[in-house]
Amino acid sequence: MKSTKRCLSAFALALALIMPGIRAIAQESPCKADMEKFCKDAKGKDRMDCMKTHQADLSDACKAKMAEHKGKGMENNPCAADMEKFCKDAKGKDRMDCMKTHQADLSEACKTKMASWKSKGMENNPCAADMEKFCKDAKGKDRMDCMKTHQADLSEACKAKMDSWKSKGMENNPCAADMEKFCKDAKGKDRMDCMKTHEADLSDACKAKMAERKSGKKDHPHHGGTHTEPAAATK
Repeated sequence: MKSTKRCLSAFALALALIMPGIRAIAQESPCKADMEKFCKDAKGKDRMDCMKTHQADLSDACKAKMAEHKGKGMENNPCAADMEKFCKDAKGKDRMDCMKTHQADLSEACKTKMASWKSKGMENNPCAADMEKFCKDAKGKDRMDCMKTHQADLSEACKAKMDSWKSKGMENNPCAADMEKFCKDAKGKDRMDCMKTHEADLSDACKAKMAERKSGKKDHPHHGGTHTEPAAATK
């Protein structure tokens, strides 16, 4: 999942522009008292949402500051107005999905920006095009399983990247090779049960890791496992 998150970062950063300066608003004096009064327990974007729900109760100085930050967001993000118009109630990935459904209605500037984000996603992830082609509807671990079933059809760059992810998993997890050898088809808790049945056949490093987990320590065979996923291809 870490890789997925990294490869969606271009989208996340861009979408964040619609709510610019949350931290700045919290720290700047015009809104500090109102933030403390109405929304002190809210975090991140929830804090901005909270402030919006109390818009009528805010001081005039805070209202002016929030309007100023909203204006800057509109200037810096060519999709901000369209997001506000079509998808203001959507959250996270749902917001991007919402924007895609309104693709034909977006401003030319926003269409250009979305195309730019898509291109960056393709550049940063050599598996993005293959993901879009073969597995665009798969989610989470099913996406990785889907990519594996299409291994022979993947681009050479994507094959190399998947091998790299797999190698990193092997390096970071002393049980990864044993899992691949004995229990690659097992899922979730069944995988751990499978590993236990093969305990006598495991490498010494994996046995040590299993014993460490059994003793109640934090790390376990799934930690740093082999299922690092390629990112979702952006549309």
